[in-house]
Amino acid sequence: MDPVKIELDVFAGQAASREITITNQNPFAVTISPEVMNFKVSENSEIHWYIGAISDPLRSSAWLEVDEKSFVLKSGEAKRVGVSVAIPADTQPGGRYATVFFNSKPVDAQNKNADVRAGTMVIINVPGAISKAGNIVGFNSPLFVIGGPLDFIVKFANTGKTHYNTKATLKISNLFWNVANISSDQKFLYPDVIREIPIKWNTASLFGIYTAQLSVTDGQGVVHTAEKHFVGVSIKYLALLIALGFIAWFGRKKLLARKSSA
Repeated sequence: MDPVKIELDVFAGQAASREITITNQNPFAVTISPEVMNFKVSENSEIHWYIGAISDPLRSSAWLEVDEKSFVLKSGEAKRVGVSVAIPADTQPGGRYATVFFNSKPVDAQNKNADVRAGTMVIINVPGAISKAGNIVGFNSPLFVIGGPLDFIVKFANTGKTHYNTKATLKISNLFWNVANISSDQKFLYPDVIREIPIKWNTASLFGIYTAQLSVTDGQGVVHTAEKHFVGVSIKYLALLIALGFIAWFGRKKLLARKSSA
């Protein structure tokens, strides 16, 4: 299946089309039957597919049409299938989401347990005056750590009406200077969804009190910030502190013993 995701910007009242390539990688012939379904994304990026019965302003399956209704692919054969989308003229700006599934069924009944279903996600943005806002709803960081690496978890909510990409950036500093600037991978955010964005700081050298300054930019270019403080000590520094503490304790004990014998 290629591609697995199609992204389109289509104005209300206009249309667009793309092609999807389906390849039969089985050692036998299969019948391919397309099916279009809406999908919703919930927290933790869980995807739920459904037909048009559920009331959802983000559905778009009724706008999509697949050129082929049903066809047979021989083993190793590939076929390019056209998919078109027509946006009604009265559609409000925002994101719309559907998946074009291709259900594969063996032609020979002897391979009846080899049914396969694969799909291409069709992600549509209807341009216009639309919110792409967001905000930080969670920022988890360690309070005290011995050694690294350190893991931070950011929860960012897309409160707008369409999808966009974002990433989280951390500026880490101690009491004296900036220590590190690190960024997460870019993440795709669906509307009305909270997504976790992990950030890892690969360091083994820690000693002191640190400040982690978080910044995340929403789809409108607004930068959202948060801040956390934590204490970090690397293993080598911890071992040194323990050794110095032991030396100080032993020296004090020896000094007291001398005073008592004098």
